[in-house]
Amino acid sequence: MRLRGGLCPAFLFALLSVSACTRSVRPAASPAMPAIGARAAEAPAASVPSGGTASTSMWSELPVATLLDRSAPKNERDLAFAAFHRDTFERIAAVMRRADSKGADTVVRGLCTYSFIEGASMPVAPSASPEWQALRATHRADGDEASTLALLDMSDPASEALNHERDAVLAWVEGAAARPLVRAGRRSRVALERAGLCPSAQSFAALDDALHNELRSALDLRDKNAVMTPENTNTDDAREALRAFTVAPVGLVASKLAQGDLQGAKALVAEPSVGAFVHPAIVEVIARTSTPATATDFAALALTLRIVVERDTRHRDEGIERLVEIASARLAREAQVLQPTAPETTLLAARVLGGLALGALGVPMLGPVAVQSREHEWLREALVVSLGAEGEAAGRADRRDVERIVHAARPVLEAVVRQSVPVDGVEVWRASAMAAEAALRDGDGTRAEALFREPNPTPPEVAVPLARLEAAADHPSEALARLDAMPQGDDRSAAGEKAVAACEIASFANTHDAGARCLSALDTVLGARALWASKDDGKNDRLLARILVRFDGGFDGAMRALERAYNVTRRAGGDVSFVIGQAIGAALVTEKPDALGPWIDRALDLDADDLVYFGAWAETLLARHGQHHDALTAALRHVHAKSPWVKDLAAARLAHDTSRLVALAKHDAERAEAAFYIGLEHLAKHEDTEAKDAFRRCRSFRALDLMEHSFSEALLSAPARAKLPADRTIP
Repeated sequence: MRLRGGLCPAFLFALLSVSACTRSVRPAASPAMPAIGARAAEAPAASVPSGGTASTSMWSELPVATLLDRSAPKNERDLAFAAFHRDTFERIAAVMRRADSKGADTVVRGLCTYSFIEGASMPVAPSASPEWQALRATHRADGDEASTLALLDMSDPASEALNHERDAVLAWVEGAAARPLVRAGRRSRVALERAGLCPSAQSFAALDDALHNELRSALDLRDKNAVMTPENTNTDDAREALRAFTVAPVGLVASKLAQGDLQGAKALVAEPSVGAFVHPAIVEVIARTSTPATATDFAALALTLRIVVERDTRHRDEGIERLVEIASARLAREAQVLQPTAPETTLLAARVLGGLALGALGVPMLGPVAVQSREHEWLREALVVSLGAEGEAAGRADRRDVERIVHAARPVLEAVVRQSVPVDGVEVWRASAMAAEAALRDGDGTRAEALFREPNPTPPEVAVPLARLEAAADHPSEALARLDAMPQGDDRSAAGEKAVAACEIASFANTHDAGARCLSALDTVLGARALWASKDDGKNDRLLARILVRFDGGFDGAMRALERAYNVTRRAGGDVSFVIGQAIGAALVTEKPDALGPWIDRALDLDADDLVYFGAWAETLLARHGQHHDALTAALRHVHAKSPWVKDLAAARLAHDTSRLVALAKHDAERAEAAFYIGLEHLAKHEDTEAKDAFRRCRSFRALDLMEHSFSEALLSAPARAKLPADRTIP
C-alpha cells in the first residue's frame, strides 16, 4: 500500500516552476551534476540503470535514435517501432498494476500519437493481458464510451466478441438522444475523445464525419430559425448549436493538421461554412503557409493553434484541447525533422512530446543542441522541459520512462551547471531526486539511495528519505548524523518530519538517546501544530499520531489526532484513505483491536483496492485477538479490486495461501508486500517467530514508498517504554 505523503510524491514538478514542493528549501547554489559521457541520442543505455534490481536489468533497449531518424531504412524503422510498441505495453502493464488507469491512458495516448504522426503501423494491444483487460474493464465500468472504443481500436480486429462490443457501444452512442443536433453533439464528443486517446486512421475518419455532421446540423437549425429565441428553439438545441459553431470548425481544421494534410486545412478555412467560425489568427497562419511548408511554417502553426485554443474561452473543450495537442505534436515534429539541430524547433518538439508522455523521445532531441549552445535562456528552458517531462513520467509512476528521460537530459543538466546558467529557482538536483522516487516506487532502495546521493552537496530536501534508506540498510548512526546536520530552516512542517524520522530511526535501533529524540520530536510537532492551528490541513495531526504511538500511554492521543485529521481532510474534500490507513495501521502495530471499529466502518466506503489492504491489517489484528467483524469479512469476500496485483493479494488472502504471492510479484515493491502479508498470516496465528522473519524480509527491500515498510519496522521494534510526559498538553 503506497504512502501518500513521501518526498512530495508524483512529484516535485510544475511545468514552469519546477520547485513546486511546498516544503522546499532551496540550496544556496545549484549542485554540480556528475559528468556523463553518453550522448542524449543514445538513450537506450539508460534502460538498464546501474545498481538496479533483477527486474530493472531486464528492461529492453529503446531504439531512440532510429525512432527519431526518418531517413533510416524502412526495415530498421519497422523493427524500432515494434520494439517501441512492446516496450510501451510493458509500461502500461506496470502502471496498471498500481491501479492507475489515468496514468495508463496517458501512456496509451503517447504510443498511439507517435505511431500515428510517424506513419507507423497501428499498435495492437495484447488483449489477453490481465492488465489490459483491467484497463478496458475500468472504462466500461465508468461508462466511458470514447475510451472503450479507443482501446477496442487497438484490440484484435478478428475477435468476434470485441467487434460485438464495439458495435454495441456505437449503437448506444447513436441512439442516446432523440433530437438530431443533440445526438450529433454527442457523436462529436465521443469521436473527439476517442481520437484524442488513440489517434488512428479509423478514429480520425469517424471524427471528421462526426464534426461535419454536427456543423451541418447546427447550420440547418440556424437556417430554419433565422432569429433563435426561446420560443422557437429548444434549449438543448441552442446549447449544442453554440458548441457546434465554436468547436466543430476548429476541430475540423486541427484534425486535418494532425493528419498532416496542410492543403486540406487550407481548403477548409476557405469554405465559408467553416472558415467563418475559425479564429482569424489560425486562418491567417494557415493561409500564410508556403508550399512546401518550411520549419518556420510548421512551428508557427503549432504555436498559433495551441495559443488560440488555450486562451480563447470559446474553445474550452477537453476533446478539442487533446486534438490540438496531437496536431501540435505532428507540426512540431515536422519542424524538428526539417531543422533537427535548430534550438527553437528542438525545444518546441521536446516540450510538446513531453506533454504527451513522450519525454523519452522528446528530451533526446535537446542533447546535441545543449552540447553546443551558449544561449543561457535556451538552456534554462531546455532544463525546464527536461524536468517537466521527467515529472510527468514520475507522476504516473513510470519508472522506466523516468530513468530514460533523466539519462537523456544529462547533456542539458551538465551544460546548465558548466556554464553557470541562472536557473531562477529551477533546481537541477530534482532530476536525480525524481528518479530516486521512481526507484522507491518499485522497491529498489539500492538504486534510490545512489540517485539521492548523486547531487553534491546533498540538498536538504532529500536528507529525510536518504536517512531512512541508510537506517533501513542498518546504518542508523549515519542516518541520524545526516538528520542532525540538516539546516533548521523556517519550515516547521519539514522540521517536524525530520524530528519524527529521527525518533523512529533511533527507536528501531534502540539507541541510547532514543527517548530524548522522541521527546524532542513531540515538542517540535506540538509547536508546529500550535503555530499553524488556523491553517490546519491535518498534516501536523498525522505527524503527531506517528510520534505519540512511540510513547507508553500515547495511543489514545494518537487516535484523537487522526480523528481530527480525518474530519479536516473530509471537510476539505481531500483523500481520507491515507488517514484511515494510518489509524488501522497504528492499531495493528500497537495491538489495539478495540480501536478498530469506527475506522473499519469508514474503510468499507473506500475504493476496493484500499479496502483490500486496510481489511488485511484489520482482520489480522482481530484474528490475533479472537475477534471478527462480520461486515468486513463479507466485504472482503466479495471485493472487486481494480489492480491485477491487488486482485492477486485479495485472492491469496481469501485462500489463506499468501505464499503464492512470492511467485506472482513482478518487482521489489510487490515482493516486499508479499513478505509482509505472509508475515500477517503468521501473526494472526500467533506464529511470532515466523512473522518477524517475514517482516525482516519486507524491510530488507527498503521500499520506503510502502506503508508496509513502516509497519514492518514498528512490528519488529520493542514496545514503547518511555512514558508520555505528564507536563505535555496533548490535544
